[in-house]
Amino acid sequence: MAKKERTKLTKEDKLKAKAETEVPKRKDAFYLICGLFAIAVSAFTFFSLISYVFNWSADQSLLHNKDMFDAAVEVENGGGKVGLLWADFLISRLFGLGAFIVPVFFLGVGLYCLKLKKIKLLRFFILSLVGCIAVSLVFSFIFSFTRVDDWFGGGAGGSYGYFTIEWLINMIGAMGTGCIVAFVFVVWLILVNGKIVNSFFEWVERITAPKPANKELAEEENAEDTETTEDDSEPTDKMCLLIILQSISVQIIINCSF
Repeated sequence: MAKKERTKLTKEDKLKAKAETEVPKRKDAFYLICGLFAIAVSAFTFFSLISYVFNWSADQSLLHNKDMFDAAVEVENGGGKVGLLWADFLISRLFGLGAFIVPVFFLGVGLYCLKLKKIKLLRFFILSLVGCIAVSLVFSFIFSFTRVDDWFGGGAGGSYGYFTIEWLINMIGAMGTGCIVAFVFVVWLILVNGKIVNSFFEWVERITAPKPANKELAEEENAEDTETTEDDSEPTDKMCLLIILQSISVQIIINCSF
């Protein structure tokens, strides 16, 4: 009886081990498929957008043609008829040149699914969406002062940016619209890279820093700085070597982990 109980326990343990190993394999396979699909969509979208920028005028008449999907009808867009419709939707009907952030988003999703880069998908999606809107508003506002407002069928900022800028100008004028557009664009840049804030304050400090009254004081300060740097050259060299070695080791760890 004792032997039979032991064999039953071992069979149950084997089944549990198989279930535990099958679940990660299925997840890895799902992430692999999603990652490859996202990268393929990113490449297709980018290629279609580039081709649309250069060939939009030649393909514009085909968008309203009922026989567009006939085999005899040719399209100049490198992404074919599907790429033409997809690029026209993103550029002409939505964000204009801001649509080039869309393939970057799909590329980030692909890298995340393939576990090549750690990305917070929700934050990345929000930044990508805000970036598309901000770039669309910037280009629409700039080209609103020119006669070239029909590029790509809906303007350089797309139909979304065109109608938004037109409404803002009617509400608060060109000056207020420019301030709002600049504010949205700067906020987006800060959210993308926080180092912009530090570089901005460093630039302000350089401008507002008081200059030395006499050249002699400046020369004396420079002489003292050179003496201190000569005295501290040896330890700084060692610190530089340590920093370089640490950075190399971190890169090796990252590469190994991926």
